[in-house]
Order: sequence, then C-alpha cells, then structure tokens
Amino acid sequence: MSDFPTKAHGKRKTGGENPASHLKPSNISKKTKIDSSEKIFSTEEDVSPVKCEKTIIDLTAEHSASPFTSSLVSELVFEEFDEETHDNFDEYRECDYDLDDKFKHESDDDDDDDDDDDDYSPKNIETKVYILKGMTAQCRLSIHVTKDEEDNKWLDNIRVECSHKDGWVGRAVGSYIHRQGIKSIFLSMMELPRYKTGEMAGELFNKFGCLLRKFEEHVMQRGTGVWGAEMDVGPLVLLEEIEITDKGFRRKGLGRAMAQAHPFRRLHVIARPDWIIDDSFEAAYDKSSREGRATKRQALDSAIAFYRSLGFRRIGSSIYFGFSVDPKHKAHSINIHADYDTPRVDEELEIFDDEDIVDTSSMHSLDEAAKKRLAKLKQRLPLQHAIQTLSDVELVAFFKSFDNKNGSGWKEIDSHHNNVLHQTGCAYKVYATKWLIKNIDPEQELAQARNIEGLTPLEALQDEFDTFDELVGLPFGAIACLSLLKYRYLPSSPLNTQALRLNVPKDLTKTFRQKNHQPRIIKLFDPIIKVLDSNCVPRVHNLKTLSATYNDVDDDDLKAALAMTIAYAKENFLENCDHSFLHDLVDEIGEAKECKNDCVFELVHRQCCWNVSKKGQ
Repeated sequence: MSDFPTKAHGKRKTGGENPASHLKPSNISKKTKIDSSEKIFSTEEDVSPVKCEKTIIDLTAEHSASPFTSSLVSELVFEEFDEETHDNFDEYRECDYDLDDKFKHESDDDDDDDDDDDDYSPKNIETKVYILKGMTAQCRLSIHVTKDEEDNKWLDNIRVECSHKDGWVGRAVGSYIHRQGIKSIFLSMMELPRYKTGEMAGELFNKFGCLLRKFEEHVMQRGTGVWGAEMDVGPLVLLEEIEITDKGFRRKGLGRAMAQAHPFRRLHVIARPDWIIDDSFEAAYDKSSREGRATKRQALDSAIAFYRSLGFRRIGSSIYFGFSVDPKHKAHSINIHADYDTPRVDEELEIFDDEDIVDTSSMHSLDEAAKKRLAKLKQRLPLQHAIQTLSDVELVAFFKSFDNKNGSGWKEIDSHHNNVLHQTGCAYKVYATKWLIKNIDPEQELAQARNIEGLTPLEALQDEFDTFDELVGLPFGAIACLSLLKYRYLPSSPLNTQALRLNVPKDLTKTFRQKNHQPRIIKLFDPIIKVLDSNCVPRVHNLKTLSATYNDVDDDDLKAALAMTIAYAKENFLENCDHSFLHDLVDEIGEAKECKNDCVFELVHRQCCWNVSKKGQ
C-alpha cells in the first residue's frame, strides 16, 4: 500500500493547500507551553511509528474562555463518507483521518490475518497524547478514534481517556457521523447505534438530516436565530459524555481539556448538557422531592454554563447546544449571557406524586398514586382534569356547567402554560374544541396564546404530526381539530381529508413490457405534462378534462402512468436530497416557500391516483 493512497493525502504530501488550514488556531494562550522535544506539525516523510503531542497546562490556572481558538492540536480533516465509496471504506478512512503516519498504513497490511475484536487495539487507534501538569499531578490524555463495532461504516467512535499514574480519572465519549452517506435514510440509520444518536437526530433533524425548520423560522423556537441552513450539510460530531470519576480532579480544567480535543473540533459539534449530570441523581437520592429537583436543576445550570464557556450556543429553543469551528459563524457573536434560555416549567402549577408512595414495583401503589394525583389535579386544575377523564360529549356538558368564577376560570394553564384550547386540541376533543372557539374564544385570545415552548394551540397540534414518507393518514379527530384551530370550522366530510391507497394493477405492469404497446404508453405521459404546465393537480379527472383527445384512454392506464411519474420524482429526490436537482429550475420555482410536505410522495400518490368512476366524477 502506498503511503498516501488518496488524492487528498497526495496533495498534502506535496505541500498543497491544506483544506483545513483556515481552521488552525491563530493565537496561543500565554499560559500554555509546548514541549519543544516533540514535532507537532511535521512535514517530513519519515515519521516515527509513535508520534505524540505534548501540552503542558497548569491545572490550577483559569482557562481561556475560548479554548477552541487557543488549542495547540493539529487539525485532522474528516471528509464525507459517500454511498458510492462505502465498498472501499478502509481506504476512505485513511483520507478521513489525516494521521500523517506511515506506520499505521503499513501495519494495516501486516495485520490482515489477525482478527482482533478489541475496538481499541493498536491497529485501530488514532492516538494523540497530552500531559497536563499541576503543582503535584500529571495527567495523560489519550485519544482513540475507532470504527463502530456494529460495522456502521458511516459512524466512528471517539474516546478521550484521562489517566493519572496507574488508573484513569476521566473520559469523554462521542461519535463522528458521516451524514452525507446516509442522508436519504438519516433518521432510520441514526436509531441503530445507540439511543443518544437516535434521540438527537429525532429532536433536531428531519428524515433527510436537515435541521428542523422550526429552529430556523419559528418566531419563538428559533431562539437566537444563529443556526440555519449550514447545519444541513457536512459531518456531525455528537459529544455524548464527559465524566471526571475522581472527585479530586474536578474543577481542574480536565473536562475542558477533553472537550477541546481535536476529534471534537469538526464542522458542527452537538452536545446536550443533561447527559453529563448523572451524578446529580445520586446526590438527590436522600433528599425530598423539592430539594432533589433543586439539586438537579443546579447541576443542569452548571452543565449549561460549562458548555457555553467552551463556545457552545443553544440550537434554537432545543435542549441541544452546538459549536462551529467557522470563526465567522454567527454563534460566536452571541455573548454567554445573551444566549437563549428556555422558559422553566412552572413548578407551582405542577402536580407531583406523594412522597410517601415510593414502591413503584407494586401495581397497587401505582394505582393509588395515580388516584391521588387525579384528586389533586381536580382540585387545582379542574379543566385539565375534565379533559383527561371525560369523553368529548361529556366534556362539552362539563364546559356548559363550568363556573367561570372558580379559580382562574377559562384562563387556567398547566405547568407548561398550555391553556384549555391547547389541551382539547391535542387530545382530539373535536366537539369540545368547537364549543370553546364559538362560546369562549370569539376574540381568539386563547387561540393566540403561547405555551412555554412558544407554541399556539394550532402549532402545538401541528408539532405532534410527524411527517414520514410512508404516511398512512391521521385520525379524523386530529384533522377536525386542526381545521377548527386553523379555519375555525369543521371539514365538510371525512372524504375531503382522506384518500384511498391503491397500487398499479399487475396486468398493467405486464402491458408495459410489450413492445407494441410502448408508443401508446409513452403517449400517456403527454396529458400529465399538459396538466402540470397548466398549474393543476395531476389527478385522473384533470388529466381527462384538460386533454380531451384522451377520453378514450382507460383510467387505469392514466393512473399507472401517473404513479410511475410520481415514483420517478420520489427516486430522483431521494438521490438528490440536498436539493441540487432544483438548481436548473430556479426561474420556474421562483421564491416559492418551502412546504413541510414537499417530500411526502406517498401522500401525493394517494391523493392523485385514487379511483375515478367511468362518469369522470
């Protein structure tokens, strides 16, 4: 194997431009020293088999507020894993990780016959060594970048271990995600490795790996508004865990040093503060519920402050924080105190279980706790209790007899500031929602009120509707409540909101293969083109109406041609889910606003390819 088997390596070897040169730190902290005996940025061809970097950092000193700009770590260039190159992934990894280490490439050939299941075996480790020095202590940071043990070729595991003498005192764990290679099936693939990757993907990104538009456009959920379309492209690094197991080494800068290790300094780094506060649960174990919640809240605030000190800023209004290595990114202009903080749950309005009921293994105890909780709820929040316990018809009767002078009346809100319209809409209580809109909220005060997530009743209901490509439909109650909250009236018929799901008949698929029928089949696509050019929905009825010369064509033939057209559009979209295929259609598309259902092709198929009677109704 050659020393530099890819073009990227060859370019760097010959002194070409380093694609990550603009990311290298421009200034070095005065408190940081370099051991001159080590070659940190070596350009020589003869590289020793074991190469390390040493950084001497005073553990007791105050660290820079922007450690990502003062780190002495040399940049590694992670390039995107592509579906077309995944068969030759071992070679591609050498391009991803610019180890500049001939020994590693040569040892891979020598160890082909040695099947070692250890993820951290020497042939799999990319190691950089740091020595952190205090007045009496020295710590060693070892960085491991390994292939995922489940053979997910788009995922690499990052592990930073901090050791002191004979034992390790801390660690940081993360994942490097080659997003481009799995973009067409992003969400389903992210659920495979472990729950944290799937949880992050489902809460931040859509099924194609693009940032949810609510974090870019929503008036409240966009937060500071500094995160946008740049989150849709490039790799992702998920910083999952930072742990200092030895309490004597806490608050010494070790967590900061591990978090700023170079594998965690990619294009976009994502972290979730509450993932690193597990020890707060142990501290709150023997305390009362109120004291325990205060302990956990204090730990979360400390974790958020820690990440913000590293340059992380909240992504929209989510619980996740992001860091960009681009020095010109808008997030770097946000002061720590100006970053967006999500409103806290109103604990004064929250109903907690009794502290004396602790035996969760007993069904009797659980039932007793639920009954006591409902009793408290009925006393403090009668409207919320009625919505949770009564049927739709019974709820309308309760509303008619409700005493408005009791408590806060119709302005009653729960701990998340959901009002009565939030709750009936999300519970699909159609008649109750209709009664409230007509009798209680004619001025739309309740309809325009927002909860602590910044959502109106309509937006809260829409937020529950996950859009998948294999959408099978929503219950009529959900559609009816959506219509009431959006248009303030019910849909005229369920047939207006539901469509039949049909498949192309098997006998027609055989006809497509017969050569004598091919000219006629090709001719079927002409009316589809005419209807689309006329800016009409390509339903079978419209095809036959606007193309009078095709009235003799069987409906099934038109449906088959239309189904093929939609299937081709879907396939083309999935292969180009970065929207590059739209570049040639800018003039035709204009400034059309993006729709959440632009990529829901199964829904379009069912809406357009449904049965039409021979009368053309």
